[in-house]
Amino acid sequence: MTSVDEKFIKNMSQKDYMNDIQKHFFHDKLLNLKNDCTKKIKNYQKEIHVANFPETIENASIESEKIVTLRLIDRETKLLHKIEKSILK
Repeated sequence: MTSVDEKFIKNMSQKDYMNDIQKHFFHDKLLNLKNDCTKKIKNYQKEIHVANFPETIENASIESEKIVTLRLIDRETKLLHKIEKSILK
């Protein structure tokens, strides 16, 4: 199947709503989003492991950064689950 762009999809008539072309387009889009989320989660996890400095002065700022990074991981993980659920539909 040839690739189509978002503009082509938006310009399709209402009667063509969620035809095979559109389903394929959105399935691919969801797979791309899933890959992006997975990459972000892995990068955030690497950040947590890299940010271990032994100096006590830095500990408070490191812990703050870890908390923010953990929140980002949590958000991306929730989004990833929603994307995976949508792919299965």
